[in-house]
Amino acid sequence: MFLALWNYIRGYVIIYVTGFSVERFINLAANRGIFIWDVIPQRNCVIMKASAKNIEQLRECGIKTGCRFEIEGEYGLPVFLRRCAGRKDYVSGFLALSDAMYIM
Repeated sequence: MFLALWNYIRGYVIIYVTGFSVERFINLAANRGIFIWDVIPQRNCVIMKASAKNIEQLRECGIKTGCRFEIEGEYGLPVFLRRCAGRKDYVSGFLALSDAMYIM
Protein backbone atom coordinates (compact mmCIF):
# COMPACT_ATOMS: atom_id res chain seq x y z
CA MET A 1 0.00 0.00 0.00
CA PHE A 2 2.75 2.42 0.96
CA LEU A 3 4.71 1.58 -2.18
CA ALA A 4 1.71 2.33 -4.41
CA LEU A 5 1.23 5.69 -2.68
CA TRP A 6 4.94 6.46 -3.03
CA ASN A 7 4.86 5.68 -6.76
CA TYR A 8 1.81 7.92 -7.19
CA ILE A 9 3.53 10.81 -5.40
CA ARG A 10 6.67 10.49 -7.55
CA GLY A 11 4.79 9.89 -10.81
CA TYR A 12 4.96 6.92 -13.15
CA VAL A 13 4.39 5.93 -16.75
CA ILE A 14 2.83 2.84 -18.31
CA ILE A 15 4.84 1.62 -21.29
CA TYR A 16 4.44 -1.04 -23.97
CA VAL A 17 7.74 -2.69 -24.94
CA THR A 18 7.99 -4.67 -28.18
CA GLY A 19 10.95 -6.31 -29.83
CA PHE A 20 13.05 -9.41 -29.99
CA SER A 21 14.85 -9.08 -26.65
CA VAL A 22 12.40 -7.65 -24.15
CA GLU A 23 13.99 -9.68 -21.35
CA ARG A 24 17.32 -8.03 -22.08
CA PHE A 25 15.60 -4.63 -21.97
CA ILE A 26 14.20 -5.37 -18.50
CA ASN A 27 17.54 -6.70 -17.23
CA LEU A 28 19.45 -3.70 -18.57
CA ALA A 29 16.95 -1.32 -16.96
CA ALA A 30 17.22 -3.16 -13.65
CA ASN A 31 21.03 -3.03 -13.79
CA ARG A 32 20.83 0.74 -14.30
CA GLY A 33 18.72 1.08 -11.17
CA ILE A 34 15.39 1.73 -12.85
CA PHE A 35 12.51 0.39 -10.77
CA ILE A 36 10.01 -1.51 -12.94
CA TRP A 37 6.83 -3.10 -11.60
CA ASP A 38 3.55 -4.67 -12.75
CA VAL A 39 5.18 -6.45 -15.69
CA ILE A 40 2.46 -8.12 -17.80
CA PRO A 41 3.55 -10.22 -20.78
CA GLN A 42 1.18 -10.40 -23.73
CA ARG A 43 1.40 -11.94 -27.20
CA ASN A 44 3.78 -9.55 -28.89
CA CYS A 45 4.54 -6.95 -26.19
CA VAL A 46 5.13 -6.48 -22.50
CA ILE A 47 3.23 -3.88 -20.47
CA MET A 48 5.02 -2.43 -17.47
CA LYS A 49 5.14 0.57 -15.17
CA ALA A 50 8.25 2.63 -14.49
CA SER A 51 9.17 5.86 -12.78
CA ALA A 52 8.52 8.95 -14.91
CA LYS A 53 11.94 10.46 -14.26
CA ASN A 54 13.71 7.50 -15.89
CA ILE A 55 12.28 7.89 -19.42
CA GLU A 56 15.59 8.98 -20.95
CA GLN A 57 17.42 6.01 -19.44
CA LEU A 58 14.70 3.70 -20.75
CA ARG A 59 15.16 5.17 -24.23
CA GLU A 60 18.89 4.38 -24.02
CA CYS A 61 18.04 0.81 -22.98
CA GLY A 62 15.65 0.53 -25.91
CA ILE A 63 18.28 1.71 -28.38
CA LYS A 64 20.89 -0.64 -26.97
CA THR A 65 18.63 -3.70 -27.03
CA GLY A 66 16.78 -2.90 -30.25
CA CYS A 67 13.39 -2.81 -28.51
CA ARG A 68 10.76 -0.19 -29.15
CA PHE A 69 8.63 1.17 -26.37
CA GLU A 70 5.58 3.34 -26.44
CA ILE A 71 4.35 5.44 -23.53
CA GLU A 72 0.69 4.68 -22.92
CA GLY A 73 0.20 7.40 -20.33
CA GLU A 74 1.63 9.36 -17.44
CA TYR A 75 0.06 9.19 -14.01
CA GLY A 76 0.70 10.51 -10.53
CA LEU A 77 0.82 13.69 -8.50
CA PRO A 78 3.28 15.62 -10.73
CA VAL A 79 1.00 15.09 -13.73
CA PHE A 80 -2.03 16.22 -11.72
CA LEU A 81 -0.21 19.36 -10.58
CA ARG A 82 0.81 20.18 -14.17
CA ARG A 83 -2.82 19.88 -15.26
CA CYS A 84 -4.02 22.10 -12.42
CA ALA A 85 -1.37 24.78 -12.98
CA GLY A 86 -3.75 26.81 -15.12
CA ARG A 87 -6.57 26.45 -12.61
CA LYS A 88 -5.14 28.37 -9.69
CA ASP A 89 -8.53 29.72 -8.66
CA TYR A 90 -9.96 26.21 -8.51
CA VAL A 91 -7.10 24.94 -6.35
CA SER A 92 -7.20 27.96 -4.04
CA GLY A 93 -10.98 27.56 -3.68
CA PHE A 94 -10.55 23.90 -2.78
CA LEU A 95 -7.92 24.80 -0.18
CA ALA A 96 -10.16 27.52 1.27
CA LEU A 97 -13.05 25.06 1.48
CA SER A 98 -10.89 22.46 3.23
CA ASP A 99 -9.64 25.11 5.68
CA ALA A 100 -13.22 26.21 6.42
CA MET A 101 -14.27 22.61 7.00
CA TYR A 102 -11.33 22.08 9.35
CA ILE A 103 -12.16 25.22 11.35
CA MET A 104 -15.81 24.21 11.66
